[in-house]
Amino acid sequence: METENTEEKIDIFSTNENDDKTVKNVSVSWVEKYRPRTLDDMVLNADTKDLLKSMIESKDISSMTLFGTAGIGKSTLARLLARSVDAETLFLNCGVDGTVDVVRNRIQPFCESASSGRIKCIILDEFDAASGGNAAANGMQKALRSLMESFTDTRFIITCNYPKKIIEPIFSRCPKLHIGFTLKDVACRLKTIWDAEGIKYDRETALEFTKKFVAPSMPDIRLIINTAQLMCFDGTLRIKDDAKVNTASSELDTFADKILKMVKDGKDYRTVRMTVTGNTQIFSGDYEIFASSLMESVMRNGYSHTTIPMIADSAYRMSQVTDPSLQMIGLLISLYGKL
Repeated sequence: METENTEEKIDIFSTNENDDKTVKNVSVSWVEKYRPRTLDDMVLNADTKDLLKSMIESKDISSMTLFGTAGIGKSTLARLLARSVDAETLFLNCGVDGTVDVVRNRIQPFCESASSGRIKCIILDEFDAASGGNAAANGMQKALRSLMESFTDTRFIITCNYPKKIIEPIFSRCPKLHIGFTLKDVACRLKTIWDAEGIKYDRETALEFTKKFVAPSMPDIRLIINTAQLMCFDGTLRIKDDAKVNTASSELDTFADKILKMVKDGKDYRTVRMTVTGNTQIFSGDYEIFASSLMESVMRNGYSHTTIPMIADSAYRMSQVTDPSLQMIGLLISLYGKL
């Protein structure tokens, strides 16, 4: 992104009225302090926000699947929607409670419980963790298909990072809604936070921060806000010349970068294999997801584009075999000398 384009599109820092304000304590996490309380607080594109506002105004919400990358506020938005219509809410983290037993013992009883006249809302957070990766999780998705249509006073809000891990019948009941936003949306939110905190900044510094730290980190709003707080530790927005942003916006992205660098540097393949198999918790043992992260790492780090078809072909084979870890190791070995 060129500086000229950034300035043309983001002209919200032209005035700074903070000079006479008393700087507030910035030790509290801004991510928590400024966690959205209303839909207007959410960083969202205008069309999505208008759609959700119309639901809230009608005092009802539709069942839906909120999807997008990690750190963009899907779980926060799901809770906010349920609270905005005063729904009786059951929140389930499917990364922990992602089995068919949860459907029988928690979800179904909640649906069957006597209603107080309010709608009910079940939030299935990280629902892609309840996927075909194991029999119990896959059973949860299948068990929910008919249940979702059996109770007219119950809405289901699903959040996920990887829609492909969810079976299609779920989407016919909970249509997909992509959560995203523009660079300007994020800049507006940052300005609101800086002004509320009494942070001293000028337009040039704010634009430089946007170019160096916001654009490379999009759309991880959590990382962006944490970085913004770090750069304002003394009440003034300061950017060091040697400051760098971690463009890998998640632990999985960072891990993928690490593995490909080991391969590019010619590290012993046994070491690479042990590093991958010893850190499966980072990608929840889902080698297809890890393959997708490797592909993104290739593009992010400017490695040879000829490796992308190799990764894509291996990812397909992983979906067809009992032990995808062998396909992953074979893929990594094939990448030696080609990055």
